[in-house]
Amino acid sequence: MIAMSMLHRVVRRMPYLGVVVVLLGPALMLSESPVSAATWSQRTVPGVGPFDYYAAAMSDDGTRQIAASNNGYLYTSSDSGATWVQRDSIRAWRAVDTSADGLIMYAASERVDSSGAGSQGSIHKSTDGGATWTITSASRSAYYRSLATSSDGSVILASSYALVGSGNTDFIYVSTDGGATWSTRDSKRSWQGVAVSADGTKMVAVCCGQMSTGRIYRSTNSGSTFTAVGPTEDWWYVDFSDDFTYGIASTYSGKLYTTSDGGTTWTLRSSIGSLRDVAIAGDGSKWGFANLSAVYLSNDGVTFTSEGVAGAWSSLDLSNDGTKALAATYGSGGKIYGTGNIPASTSTTSTTTTTTTTTTSTTTTTSTATSTTTTSTTLAPSSTTSSTSSSSSSTSSTSSTTAPSSTSTTVASSNTTTTQPAGLSGSTTSTTIARSGATVASSSSTSTSTTTSSTTTSAAPQSSLEPGDEVEVLGEPEDQIPPVSEANLTNQSFVVVDGVVVDAQFSREGAVTVLATDLFSIKVKVSRADSTEVEPEEDGAYVLEPGMKLTVSSTGLRPSTVVNLWMYSNPTIVASVATSADGTLNETVNSPDALASGRHHFVVNSRTPDGGNVLAVFLMKVSPEPGQTVSIGRIVAILLAVVVVVALVLPPTIRRRRKTA
Repeated sequence: MIAMSMLHRVVRRMPYLGVVVVLLGPALMLSESPVSAATWSQRTVPGVGPFDYYAAAMSDDGTRQIAASNNGYLYTSSDSGATWVQRDSIRAWRAVDTSADGLIMYAASERVDSSGAGSQGSIHKSTDGGATWTITSASRSAYYRSLATSSDGSVILASSYALVGSGNTDFIYVSTDGGATWSTRDSKRSWQGVAVSADGTKMVAVCCGQMSTGRIYRSTNSGSTFTAVGPTEDWWYVDFSDDFTYGIASTYSGKLYTTSDGGTTWTLRSSIGSLRDVAIAGDGSKWGFANLSAVYLSNDGVTFTSEGVAGAWSSLDLSNDGTKALAATYGSGGKIYGTGNIPASTSTTSTTTTTTTTTTSTTTTTSTATSTTTTSTTLAPSSTTSSTSSSSSSTSSTSSTTAPSSTSTTVASSNTTTTQPAGLSGSTTSTTIARSGATVASSSSTSTSTTTSSTTTSAAPQSSLEPGDEVEVLGEPEDQIPPVSEANLTNQSFVVVDGVVVDAQFSREGAVTVLATDLFSIKVKVSRADSTEVEPEEDGAYVLEPGMKLTVSSTGLRPSTVVNLWMYSNPTIVASVATSADGTLNETVNSPDALASGRHHFVVNSRTPDGGNVLAVFLMKVSPEPGQTVSIGRIVAILLAVVVVVALVLPPTIRRRRKTA
């Protein structure tokens, strides 16, 4: 009777509830909730910093953990992140990894200058869980980017993206005796992320960061030879399951790929942009990635959902069973976060068939699955699978520099059908926008599943630019109007001359970022109010804070010519200066303080020696403070509850007053 009475009252008040729906409906569509019941908490580390974390890793069970601060210390934990100890010395730490039990740890630091006189690159080893460290015999001249080790710590693979005297290229380095000796492998490239199987027999190294001609290089003989696989991309980070069946990789331009056959074929899952680290549980049960705003996890490698923790994330690692996670953020105020209660993956039965042609084709995916999905804001990306031939670009196992043959591996133009194993299914409807000048490719899929309601948001992809691409230029330097539309600024640094992207060399000189062509070079440096130089992040972006200054220097520009300095997203002219009589420039300006969190671009607009309209674009960003964002969904839920109570209680009160009157 009580239930019937309540139902009767609700029905009589439907007009009031209708008003609630009309008023709050648009807000409800913006609500979001975490994918899982995992509880993330900030870890407390000793010392005063700087806490500019570039890497983090954990043992298989998540008990032993390590985090590395660039231009700071190493920090280790032996109690699943509850307490931390400061280790070793201040170095330009860049990469870390551990053995399965966490007793053996490796940490790589990069060089901080190219003169040969400053701090040297190095790989350090600990055999007691990080308590003490010794330097290995690895090259001291390398700009180490990433490293990975086998379960027993005997096999190590390290990548370097530059070498003193060799520009922005270097070898990959392999050790099969616990770091006692090292060999250089493959060819000189701008190497980025690496991964090693549990038994040390399989390896992957990717290249080439900002260059869109990168490949994934795979070895099945402990690094003796490497073969190019997968599509041509600007590969950035990579990780694999222990047995090397499942893999996940990101690109500099913000794409996310997965594989379920050891890296032979790769499927485009998302183009969310601003991607950083990627991770996969050792048993393949959990997948994840981090970008400049959130950490995302997935049970199937198809649909990724935000964990609801905000931050400019730089690194992510998962325990072997996927129930624990460790993540860290960039910047002078970087933080370490962890969780130990990620729900185990729900068993899933699926059969997915993907038919793929070239990038100008239409891709259709049909899947049948039985799963349980938490209502959440998710990334349900397109399922474009790239299958490649296995033509190799292998080199001998000697340590000498041997250029490989120019045999290229291309995406097959014929239709390719891939059947994925259980655990790789998903439903999605999305439109993938190709880069400027390319054909738009549509991707759709249909799924039949037993599942709870799920709200999905498909992320729009970021474009990437290559030499020869056209960019609409809106004005001349003398006009002092925004020279380019925000829509044409991508997640990369690049140079445009007269509306065409030119082949420019991207490099770093310590804390200075350089864009150079055959005719001119433009350099940017960021410093704090006390003149302390700010190191750019791994993608070349500077983290801006109030009170910072930007120094722009150049050579080879047109003499005595205006140079406009712009800051995007909302284009604001920072300064308008001029080159000297010899075409050089050296100017320091204040960074705008009122910049929103997220990605920004610093644009230098001037003229080449022959009068061409030149735009040099440099990456900037402003980081949010982790944990300080408020979920829109929670606010809406509270407001909805209040309005419903008012709708149920207020009308009887009004009628009683009328009767009394």
